[in-house]
Amino acid sequence: MNLRELVIKTLVEVEKNNSYVNLLLPKLIANLAKKEDKDFVVELTYGVLKQLKLLDYLAGKLLKKRSKLPPFVINAIRVGLYQLYFLDRVPTYAAINETVEAVKQNYREFTGVVNGVLRNFIRRREEITKIDVRDEVEYLAIAFSHPEWMVKRWLNQYGSAKTVEILKYNNNQPNLTLRINTLKISPKAYCDLLNNENINFKQLPYLPEGVVILDQVGVRELPGYDEGLFYIQDLGSMFISHLVNPEPDSVGVDACAAPGGKSTHLAQLMGNKGLIYAFDVHPGRLKLIEENAQRLGINIIRCLLGDATTLKLPDGVNPHWILADVPCSGTGVLARKPDARWQKSEEEIIKLSQYQLEILTNLSRLLPPEGILVYSTCSIEAEENEGVVENFLRKNPDFVLVKPPEWFFNLGIVKNDYYLRLLPGEIGDGFFGVILKKLC
Repeated sequence: MNLRELVIKTLVEVEKNNSYVNLLLPKLIANLAKKEDKDFVVELTYGVLKQLKLLDYLAGKLLKKRSKLPPFVINAIRVGLYQLYFLDRVPTYAAINETVEAVKQNYREFTGVVNGVLRNFIRRREEITKIDVRDEVEYLAIAFSHPEWMVKRWLNQYGSAKTVEILKYNNNQPNLTLRINTLKISPKAYCDLLNNENINFKQLPYLPEGVVILDQVGVRELPGYDEGLFYIQDLGSMFISHLVNPEPDSVGVDACAAPGGKSTHLAQLMGNKGLIYAFDVHPGRLKLIEENAQRLGINIIRCLLGDATTLKLPDGVNPHWILADVPCSGTGVLARKPDARWQKSEEEIIKLSQYQLEILTNLSRLLPPEGILVYSTCSIEAEENEGVVENFLRKNPDFVLVKPPEWFFNLGIVKNDYYLRLLPGEIGDGFFGVILKKLC
């Protein structure tokens, strides 16, 4: 099987069964011997998924009867066009010949169709790549390859300039970011390890434990993975733990905890002193938390099975804080999940906001007076963020908003005095967070 054939079959599986590419792809490339082959397959698969709408627009100008083509052939055309349009380092002859060969091995009768489309694109590139659309929503949706409903929402919420920034960020490959495990090593000492390995990185003055890796390196190529010296985590996600700002020896609850990024970060901020109850509804995902905590040398997390809409705490537990990092649409992290933009709907956002309010309401009952409840999402949709919080406060007058620490204001990421809101590309991925305090 050539590399293009592997990419095409992966795309067919993702499209047919709504499979998650980040879970599917590692299994499919495991048997590839060369790292450069694995990297190429990942880059091509993710790239096609990100540029799906644009590629289909280009293909539509070159095809007369696309509806009669098998999914394998449609995805072969996408793969070929992506290489010709976006991957300058791939020679034209290789992009065409290898893609056509993949079709020949699976759907020989369509070899001429794919060959003709790709060669026609080369001849008519300037004409074909012009987007002949006047409507702003439709134009941006094609040019940056996002669903029209998503683009329309963002234009209404954030305006044209900010929406284009979000769309561009979502189509770039975000840098790898990691959290240094200060329970085992200081930020300076870990950065010395990176320097010793000649790995380029950027430290962050406002998040001393956060490091942005500027080179293209695999997680296990970084120093200290097995030793638990770091955890892969986006900067926005780290901000949420700092909103909680847990004290050492405190007792807290992470209600939607898997895979454990925030739970282990909170434990780190507590100096591994105190107790954290980490809940999740899936037993397999709880195991991930336990494995991550063990690798990082953390022993204050207790993993418990529970649905955040109904969960109860063990007898006698009165938490100082609760984190509700709720399930959401994930529109703030689309750069890392290229297939996700095509698997979502606007209706889902409304349903999720009702579910999120249900979670927040249940968790509020578990908190004693003076306790802190932090609500967060990786969504940039107002209904899931400010909308849920405002709805909750109307029904729960015993809760009030609390301002984040001053340094959040210095970064310019606090809106309306209380809401931490990061849009994709401002610092990292998109996140939302707010602090609520129970009065009585």
